[in-house]
Parts: sequence; structure tokens; C-alpha cells
Amino acid sequence: MKEKEKKLIDSLNNKFDCNITKTKDDFEYYDGVNEKAIFEFKERNKVYKTHLLQIDKFFHLLMESEDKKKKALFVHKDESGIYIYDLHLIKKYYTNPNNPAPIISKICSKQTEFNNNNKITKYFFRFHKSDCILILSPNLLIMN
Repeated sequence: MKEKEKKLIDSLNNKFDCNITKTKDDFEYYDGVNEKAIFEFKERNKVYKTHLLQIDKFFHLLMESEDKKKKALFVHKDESGIYIYDLHLIKKYYTNPNNPAPIISKICSKQTEFNNNNKITKYFFRFHKSDCILILSPNLLIMN
């Protein structure tokens, strides 16, 4: 997990008393957990019209959350806001064999946090902001 995602967890905990615990293992399928949900966090410096989540991560989050009987939440932060997606609420669209969601492929570093610069093709689902369950202003997290 990147340092900026760790700071986002700290900010959410301080502002909203979320009690999110950061995962200890860098190879976990999620970044944080509390009594109700597991969380995947992404923070971007650029504002995009849609948000990408790797397909393998999407399914691992769903399986892990079902096993733990928790929600699976994807939290995307950029300069325009903090977007929270409940993966269980939108999985029907992304797993419908009669109307499959478009898959985005990109050449990326195999591992972004571990100095492994080998390039591979990664596959992503594209989430639309209208799929969010909650959008927060980034100004809400500014601490006085």
C-alpha cells in the first residue's frame, strides 16, 4: 500500500471514526478492514472520468468479503472527490454473461510498490462515478 493510501485511511478514521485497520501484509488483496467492510484504496493525482480496478482484485475482494461476511468497498480519491463503490451492489453488471462489462487492458509495471519494473498486461473494469454509493468532497478531510 502506498503512503498516500495510508494517509487517506488515517484521515477517514480521524474525520469519520471509521476504525479502519490497515493491513500488515503488502500482498493482501485489500488495504484495510473494519467491523463492517474490507477496503481497497486508490489515490490518484489526476482526475479521470472513470475509475479502474484490476479484474483479479475485484473478484478477490468479493470472495474475501463474502468469506468474512463483510462489504467490499473500493475507495478512489482524486482532486475532485472521494468516491466509494460497494462492489457487491455493482457486481451484477460486471459479471453478467449476457451483457459483459467492457474490459480495459493496459501495459503496466508488474508490481508498482516493490521496484519490479517488468511490464505485463493488466486487465481492469472501468467504474462510472454514477455507480458510487457515496461521494465526499476532498475538503472534508482537511484537518484544522
